[in-house]
Amino acid sequence: MCNTPMAASPAQTHMQGPADVNGSGKPLTKAELDGVKKELEEIKAKYGLKEPTRSFMDDESDTKWRFGGPPDYSLTNLCYLKQRTKEHPENSLEKIVENLVKT
Repeated sequence: MCNTPMAASPAQTHMQGPADVNGSGKPLTKAELDGVKKELEEIKAKYGLKEPTRSFMDDESDTKWRFGGPPDYSLTNLCYLKQRTKEHPENSLEKIVENLVKT
C-alpha cells in the first residue's frame, strides 16, 4: 500500500464514492496535495520515471469538466510509481497498453 496522505478530493475521485483509504475519507488539503506533487517530482527525477500519458487530458476540444478542469492525478500517479514493478521501454507495445489502461 502507498504510504502517502491517502484521501482523495471529489475532483480526484469524480464523486465515485467515499474515499476510505486510511479510514479518513477527508479530501487532501492544499498543503498535502503540494507535498504529494513534490514527492512525485522527486521520485521521477531520482529514478527517471514518467507519469502515465493520459492523452484525453491534453485535448483542447469542447470538454466540459465536472469540476472546472481536468482531475489531478498526482496522488494516483505517486502511488502507481511507488508500487510498480516494471518500467516498459518507450514506444513498446507494453508501454502503449499501459498508457491506454491508465487513461
